[in-house]
Amino acid sequence: MGVHEDGAEIAFNWDGTHLRADTEAFVLIHEVAHYQLATPERRRLIDFGLGPGPDTRDRAAAAAVAVLSAVEGDREEAMTSLLGILWEAALGHPALASFLDQNWLEGAETSRAARHFEAVLRDLVANGFVDRAGRPIGMRD
Repeated sequence: MGVHEDGAEIAFNWDGTHLRADTEAFVLIHEVAHYQLATPERRRLIDFGLGPGPDTRDRAAAAAVAVLSAVEGDREEAMTSLLGILWEAALGHPALASFLDQNWLEGAETSRAARHFEAVLRDLVANGFVDRAGRPIGMRD
């Protein structure tokens, strides 16, 4: 993955070849998790073919190359979120901040939040992105 030099004007977190550098470390780790989950074809698309994200400046361009349905995109975004948090923890970063920021405790007073977490973690394990202990597994082609 390439990284644009600081100060470079880029309208996307991922432009199909490079990450935007002028962002926080947890955002970069999240984008690497997107790269890890994306198919090789989608790795060449703006914002991984998911459509515009919250930081996307050229929303029309990102929407034009979106290839996943809203349901597929939401599923992948949940997997990316948790995978990025697990990478943060594995790298010694303060993953709790991202865990809270990305709303993993929303509805924690109900069993729905726990079921959602378990389902996403199960998907990550089943697809070979984390081991059974929840540790991320390195990149694969």
